[in-house]
Amino acid sequence: MLLGVGVLTLWAQSPEWVVRERWLLPEGDTLVVERRPQEWWVGVGVGSSGIGYLGRLRLPRVVETPDRGLLEFRYGSGTGVGFWIHAEWNPPGQRWGALLQVVPWESWTGRASFEPAGSLMGERYEMELHSTSALVTASARYAPGWGKGTLWEGLHFLAGIDARFLWNARERVRTLFRNTERVEEWRLQQEQPLPMWLGFHCGVGLDLVVALLGEHMRNAVTPVVLLQTGLPLQRTWGSSWTPVALRAGLSFKLGWERLQTVRLPRGAEGAVELAHEAGLSREVPAERLTPQPLAVVGTPVVPQAPAELSLGPRPASGPAITIVPNRVMRFSYPTPTAVGVTAELQRYLDALVDYLRTNPQAEVRIIGHTDEFGGTLEETQRISEERAQQVVEYLVQRGISRSRLLASGVGARQPIADNRTLQGRLQNRRVDIIVVQ
Repeated sequence: MLLGVGVLTLWAQSPEWVVRERWLLPEGDTLVVERRPQEWWVGVGVGSSGIGYLGRLRLPRVVETPDRGLLEFRYGSGTGVGFWIHAEWNPPGQRWGALLQVVPWESWTGRASFEPAGSLMGERYEMELHSTSALVTASARYAPGWGKGTLWEGLHFLAGIDARFLWNARERVRTLFRNTERVEEWRLQQEQPLPMWLGFHCGVGLDLVVALLGEHMRNAVTPVVLLQTGLPLQRTWGSSWTPVALRAGLSFKLGWERLQTVRLPRGAEGAVELAHEAGLSREVPAERLTPQPLAVVGTPVVPQAPAELSLGPRPASGPAITIVPNRVMRFSYPTPTAVGVTAELQRYLDALVDYLRTNPQAEVRIIGHTDEFGGTLEETQRISEERAQQVVEYLVQRGISRSRLLASGVGARQPIADNRTLQGRLQNRRVDIIVVQ
């Protein structure tokens, strides 16, 4: 782990951005670190709502004798406050995603008033509604991709459905008589809102600030505005009381990251260009490095490098090859999944054929290996076995008995170098050949 530098980085951009850093190591090599966000986010949020009630709310003038007439409240207003937790599926680089939000507690209040026409006593009726509920919302998320490289890259739109479950509600009506003495009377209504309410919503959000937390997490702060409405909340006595809420809130969410590192030797082509393209470069003094490099999570990304890095050591064109019994000879492969016989390996096998013909008692052990390129255990085992088998087939085609060749594959279980570096992975994807005399 690299200490002291880059512990926390802030910027006002989309959380889908890939972050690259270049670290110049004391020995002159270049360590390129790439942080890629994963598709899942979890978080919490808090917000408040301004509520308008549309339609009609009809309540009995006298609870005990509803046949004496109904009070008809038209329109109303209120406020709400609540907090939520959510899980978000947001694949990097994709426009569409999904969001599931659970509001375990939300409190709504609403008020409306009604004055009968032509009343001699100057009655005025006021209604208050206090409710506490839980809410589950499912949303589709669409990011138009506007403003690449600017603040607006994190803009996205939301639309979906709501299911509200009423925990408790208190609805009461107050009567005021103004033309006589002032009398106030509160009475609790028997008719209450529906225990479950279905609705829908649409809105907009902006992934505003991203913080890199350690090596495997990032945090996003997202202001969001939603317009919510739905079916009538109350239908007693022919009511059609429907809330329309404008909710503004702030979400704090955490996302996982895949950390990838590539170590390029001094002078490798593309190392400096790759780092400068990211826009982040730092000089790291030797005393700020610990012996352990950054861990690798996921599939390493190997940038374009010259042939001497990707194809392994070039075969020598000098003197003939000498076969030494009981010595391990190692030959690398240019890519993580290559299994064919390379030019250098071919030169050695041609010399080995001559040796085996003149030493009929000698046998050969052939062991295939892979690096940790992100494949499954089955894939790495298969590739390692194919590498060993390709060597066997090459020798058999040149007249060597198959009974003298002992081949096996061990996958990526026996590395000889650090899989977190380019050169280390090059050494690990190999075949070992041992002549047993």
